[in-house]
Amino acid sequence: MKIKPNAYITPKKKSIRVKAINTFESYSARILVPGVNIWWDTSHVIVLYSDQQMLSNTHYTIKLDINPSKESYAEKALVLWFNTTWGLLTILVNREETRGRWAQVKMGQWMLMPVLDINSLPHSTLIKLAEVFDKYAEKPPKRIPEQFNPSNPDPVRLGIDKDFIKVFNPSIDDEILEKRLMELYNYVNTTFKLWIGSKAPQNH
Repeated sequence: MKIKPNAYITPKKKSIRVKAINTFESYSARILVPGVNIWWDTSHVIVLYSDQQMLSNTHYTIKLDINPSKESYAEKALVLWFNTTWGLLTILVNREETRGRWAQVKMGQWMLMPVLDINSLPHSTLIKLAEVFDKYAEKPPKRIPEQFNPSNPDPVRLGIDKDFIKVFNPSIDDEILEKRLMELYNYVNTTFKLWIGSKAPQNH
């Protein structure tokens, strides 16, 4: 879920340096969502986060309208939610299929998509969600279609979903929670098999 910039550009002409800086400050952000086709067969997560503000030629950047003191926590909380099972399902529901398992979500769809209402969450909850994000930020799960086998769920997928729920209901019985998640995973797994097929890539 967490990435770093892999390139840096410095304008050669001083005359365009100010314009370039202004453009970067206007459009760069720490949350990145796909701006081109999503290939669900090979994706591990969908929404990404960077500690540094950045621009991408393949992703849209998203800025939050939130109190600066909460901003970094809220950004991580939202990226975490997008990569929970419920977030992935929300993206799937709002996708446009372009070819087979290729799908696209345009900027207008990202902006109108129903998401976790981070503005209504207490600061303490945002901090806890950000801590869950940090826990899994650099632990890549399997490819998405391989995450939901109820007989052998991806441990990172299961951990993200369980820890997300426990932020809101810390007293929930772990056995009951896992049972309910396996029921959900069974539906998701079946849906992916019907859509993509049972032969998913084996390399992780």
